[in-house]
Amino acid sequence: MAGRAAGARGRRRTGGRPAPAARRRRAGPPRRRRARRPSRRPAGAAAAPRPARPAPARPRPAPAPAPPGAPGSAGTGRPRPSRRTAPGRPAAAPRRRPRRRRPPGPAPRSRARRRGSRSAPPRPARPAGRGSRRAPRRTPARPRSARAAPRSRGWRPRAARGCARRCRRAAGPTSRVPRTSPRRPPTAADPAGLATGKALRDAGVEAVLYERAGRAGGLWARGAGLSPAYASLHLNTSKGRTEFADFPMPRHWPDYPSADLVAGYLADYAERFGIVPHIRFGSAVASVERDGADGPWAVTTEAGDTARYDAVVVANGHNWDPRWPDSAPPGEFTGVQMHAHAYRDAEQFRGRRVLVVGMGNSAMDIAVDASHVAAGPVLLAARRGVHIVPKYLFGRPSDATGGALAALPWRVRQRVAEAMLRLAVGRPQDYGLPAPAGGLFQNHPTISDTILHRLTHGEVAPRPGVARFDGDEVVFTDGTADPVDVVVWATGYRVSIPFLSRGLVGADPERLPLYQRVFHLDEPGLAFVGLMQSTGAALPIVEAQAKLAAAYFAGGYAPPPPARRRRAVARALRAATERWGDRRPMMRVDFDQYVAELPRELKAGRARLARGEARPFTPAHREETSA
Repeated sequence: MAGRAAGARGRRRTGGRPAPAARRRRAGPPRRRRARRPSRRPAGAAAAPRPARPAPARPRPAPAPAPPGAPGSAGTGRPRPSRRTAPGRPAAAPRRRPRRRRPPGPAPRSRARRRGSRSAPPRPARPAGRGSRRAPRRTPARPRSARAAPRSRGWRPRAARGCARRCRRAAGPTSRVPRTSPRRPPTAADPAGLATGKALRDAGVEAVLYERAGRAGGLWARGAGLSPAYASLHLNTSKGRTEFADFPMPRHWPDYPSADLVAGYLADYAERFGIVPHIRFGSAVASVERDGADGPWAVTTEAGDTARYDAVVVANGHNWDPRWPDSAPPGEFTGVQMHAHAYRDAEQFRGRRVLVVGMGNSAMDIAVDASHVAAGPVLLAARRGVHIVPKYLFGRPSDATGGALAALPWRVRQRVAEAMLRLAVGRPQDYGLPAPAGGLFQNHPTISDTILHRLTHGEVAPRPGVARFDGDEVVFTDGTADPVDVVVWATGYRVSIPFLSRGLVGADPERLPLYQRVFHLDEPGLAFVGLMQSTGAALPIVEAQAKLAAAYFAGGYAPPPPARRRRAVARALRAATERWGDRRPMMRVDFDQYVAELPRELKAGRARLARGEARPFTPAHREETSA
């Protein structure tokens, strides 16, 4: 009878369901839990009833003691009042607090354990071994307010605190920024200069940026400084592969934003990271040179102001100095000749006969723009062909499609990508253009969706190279001639760093050897950001270069010894020459490989410091003057 009664009461307490196994393991049998406590009454003594609440009338007499063994007697748990009382008056059962039912599942820990009370027994630690968790640390529990808001200021999870301690131990004292931070001036406020300024500020290094124009944005800001941006200019790489990792482009933007959107994006980048107060707008740099053998760097502007710095980061870009043909075609031309750098919009070609020389991105854009307003078809002349890649392949941005193949060797990627391109748009020869001089990923392709459309509709007519001029006619290498009013030379740009002496950059800056395309081999206080030619976008590359240079000047990274640096540069040059030939091999980088390589180099440089194989950068002389 007692067993059945206990089972019935257990079913009532658990809502008619048996107690789960987890509860039985943690808290024992639910029905016998309270019976384990020893009774303080002697065996056979009468159980005292629970005191009843006072009634407004006379107090109720206590019920008669129950005989041993009856419900409510000693040894059966909580005393229960007898339903039978002395004859004459029925006694009401004392009021009981209603038991709160708990939903089914494992029993929760007691409140004392949850709050970390000392009276609660500690949780036994699990044995160490594979797959076991570490024993809990004996630290005082956080207050409830801290538990309610774990991301509040001044508190971090234990795992984060441990990680921070481990990272500090791994980095060592050489990764700390000196209290007296040296000053470095990036020499532009274009994407490379802005990324360098942000990286230096993040590393705790004071930076000053010199910008010729009156606003940030560099070459993307139309009408500012030496910008070659024109009205129809758009990105030729998709925004997902072009944006800064620390500042993504808005998701609602098109895949290929316009130049105005990119200029605004760069201006917002400068505002967001507090770079604008450190930019000296309207300050064109005239010269940068050492003040003595081991002295600081003297930076002089065209206005005559001079300031001295511990180091210099050159980030002036290389798409601002127009490259004209090395040898002009013989003969006299009575029309107008201009470089693509001077092009702004198509209105200057309205009603005129136009010849565009070149096969690059600017040449295609200008030919397409002029074909809508020019008199007759626009002539497109070139001696060597290039691969023309549409902006979308199989419904996706073409560079994203190529990025999916980045894990493959470039020879395999080349064959796969060329096969995809032939299936999508065919060969350039199918449109009357010259055959490409090299394979895809070897020469810079032209990204255009519209040039093939204008070629197939007769609005743009292909021509071979220019042989000579004859008055208002242009004679081509195949002997044909066409009357022309305007010749646009879209022949690219030369790399020019006019404020550095020839002893620092050599006869041709395109052939300047740099370790990881960032660090000068002979001058420890001179670095470059953006002096490269990538197979993809430029912004992610200059961002990675800027972080590497900032870590170096902050004392958290060290390059290998000079001999190893020179061997690494020679090895990279041989690989670039084998792939790209003699067209700027020193500057060439593979976008995906290079972006993945620089973080590994940063980690390796920190390891060199930790092992004591190299010393951090320290300026040999510190002096700041202004004239």
